[in-house]
Amino acid sequence: MITDELKTLDAWFKLAINTDKAKYVLYEKIHGSDLTLGEKLLEGVKSIKFLGVTIDECLNWKIHYDPHVVVSKISKSLVVIRGMKQVSPPADIKGLYYALMVLRYGVRQVHRS
Repeated sequence: MITDELKTLDAWFKLAINTDKAKYVLYEKIHGSDLTLGEKLLEGVKSIKFLGVTIDECLNWKIHYDPHVVVSKISKSLVVIRGMKQVSPPADIKGLYYALMVLRYGVRQVHRS
């Protein structure tokens, strides 16, 4: 059923899909859920990264906001901000802080532990 829809979309849009890289996530249990495109069987996965956001099969964000990954990314952002303190005026540092910390992670304050 879903494979038929993929064939219809492929024919309608003339899509060029790299079936070696293509994967899919099922957001609900569907019997007989193997998907093929052309003659190629697509790989089913439990989570997928799309436009920089990782979403799992329950439409959950927990994988995207894994604390270990977020702490690592915030630490790298702080290194950039500290490095810029020597060469940039405070207004530029504040803008960089908002771009790297507030917009990405919603972090308003960072405290040293």
